[in-house]
Amino acid sequence: MNPAHEPDLPAFFDYNAPPVQGLPHIFQPASANTARVSRPPKNTAAPKVLKKTAPTNLKTSPSQIIHPRRKHWHKRFTYHLTVTRPGLRRKGPHFCNPAKLRRQKAAVALINLKNVALETMQDGGMTAEDRIFLKQLEELRLDQLRKHTLGDAREVVARAEALGPKRELEHAERDRQAATRLEENARRKKEEEESRRLEELRRLEEQRQRQEEEKSRQEEVRRRQEESRRRAEEQARLREQRERELQAKREAFRKAQEEADRRAREQAEQRLREQAQRQERQRQEELRRNKAQADVVAFFQLYDAKWQELKLSKTLTSVMLCEMPWPLFQQGCTSPDDISRRSMEQFIFHPLRPGMEIKSRKDRLKAEILRFHPDKFNSHIVHKLRECDREKAIEIAGALARMLTDMMAEEMQQETGQ
Repeated sequence: MNPAHEPDLPAFFDYNAPPVQGLPHIFQPASANTARVSRPPKNTAAPKVLKKTAPTNLKTSPSQIIHPRRKHWHKRFTYHLTVTRPGLRRKGPHFCNPAKLRRQKAAVALINLKNVALETMQDGGMTAEDRIFLKQLEELRLDQLRKHTLGDAREVVARAEALGPKRELEHAERDRQAATRLEENARRKKEEEESRRLEELRRLEEQRQRQEEEKSRQEEVRRRQEESRRRAEEQARLREQRERELQAKREAFRKAQEEADRRAREQAEQRLREQAQRQERQRQEELRRNKAQADVVAFFQLYDAKWQELKLSKTLTSVMLCEMPWPLFQQGCTSPDDISRRSMEQFIFHPLRPGMEIKSRKDRLKAEILRFHPDKFNSHIVHKLRECDREKAIEIAGALARMLTDMMAEEMQQETGQ
């Protein structure tokens, strides 16, 4: 049987090797071999993953629900593939050369075959044929490694040859860009030299203009100084003339002022004399008025002191009728005929009466009524008078009480009418 006409057998199968028992699954066709060549078979069972289920009685928000197949990366929106950022690569499998992939799979299958053969031979014991078979497997692995290295080198050479024109174009583009940069640098240098030359010319022109301006300014300063000197001389002459005129006017004004001051002094002296005389007359009148007011205040104080003595003293038994404090300015009241309502109003409502400034008319009448009420007067005051004057005092107090009661009634009627 020719191995070249066996398409179902693997490429690394060697018909010259001695037959070995215990390796039937390795030499089966690729269609019948269900195991993957790129990874060793897994004999251990996969551990079970317990999924946590959320309790149904709890209310959860949509953000707290567990999505097992949810993608958490951000979406990228681009209008064109060239706009995509170079740092981000597309998600998906890595594509490589199919020939290289086949070589890698063949190398992995060879290593797996060697491992299986070693395990099988160690279980049943190794013979000379087994050692020859392992040696052939090692040679086959080395040959496969050389082929892989040669294939990788050929791929590198082919990729370099394929990228040669592109590299040449890139180098040509770089040379063109370098030449462009050189030309741009030369042009920029030339422009800078031209700008420096223009800047130097502008500086020289500005310096010349400054010198001319400085010269014109100095001439203007000299002209202004000369003009100011002439103006100062003219002003000095005019000032002297004005001073002479002012001196004459000042002298005339001084004389007129002295005359006016003399007349004003005479008039002021006359006014002062008249004012002194008027103040003297006012002072005399004020003294007389103050003396009268002082006498009135002293009379009121004496009136209140007598009533205070009558109320508080317990030893008085011989008070004369003329010494009794009646609410009248006149002295020596001996009968009810000596009492008038006008004189009582003048006494009771007098503005200088001490202690009664803030009291109303009604309060003042009430205080006098309490003093001359027949019950209080007859029981507390009458026995302090001389026995011969008691009847007259009772008559006068009764007349006063009646008048005060009438005055109180009128005051209350006026308040009610208002």
